[in-house]
Amino acid sequence: MSKRRHNRKQNRVRQEQGEPVLPLTTSFTDFSQTVTTTDTLTGIAAQNVSLIGKFAFFVENLGNNNANVYCELSPDNTHWFMVNGVQLETAAPNNNIILNNYYNQVWPMFAHYARITYQSSTAGNSTQLLIYYQAQS
Repeated sequence: MSKRRHNRKQNRVRQEQGEPVLPLTTSFTDFSQTVTTTDTLTGIAAQNVSLIGKFAFFVENLGNNNANVYCELSPDNTHWFMVNGVQLETAAPNNNIILNNYYNQVWPMFAHYARITYQSSTAGNSTQLLIYYQAQS
């Protein structure tokens, strides 16, 4: 049986049992921003993840110095909290890191907004980061 026919059958059974049936993925969001790190912790534009099924941030270090990268969540886009309160990754020069919410690998809790914050790993040694955000809902 094809996957599509199997899903239709499962949805029909769920409807008969009074369970809600969620629609298939209908939208895709894509955002990118190039930033330069400083000694000050700085965040990218917040992303509303309240209705997102899967999302990921990709961070590419384009420069020659390390950068500290953190995950932050917010209930209101004003008050931000670091996930687990610790630095998540160090982006080494010419390397990439992927941070996603799939299977709660990085984002173990829910919040209305999510973002990446970053700063230079060593004071005075800035680097350039290319940060992508992609989401399915």
